[in-house]
Amino acid sequence: MNLPLSQEKLENFIYHHINAWAAEYVEQNKADSPDVNLYESMDDEFTTFIQDLEQRFRDEIQPRFGRV
Repeated sequence: MNLPLSQEKLENFIYHHINAWAAEYVEQNKADSPDVNLYESMDDEFTTFIQDLEQRFRDEIQPRFGRV
């Protein structure tokens, strides 16, 4: 199978996006929440990403294999 990205490149791609989303959140909210920091924002973005991915898998992929 010839995938467009290796696992390591895919992980780096995802981490890059999580970092960018978190940095954007910190920048947009630093005036209202001065205690917000990049690590905590990245942790929140990562958790949300994983939860969304898992839910999408359960809603879209599992039913295709007769699993509910």
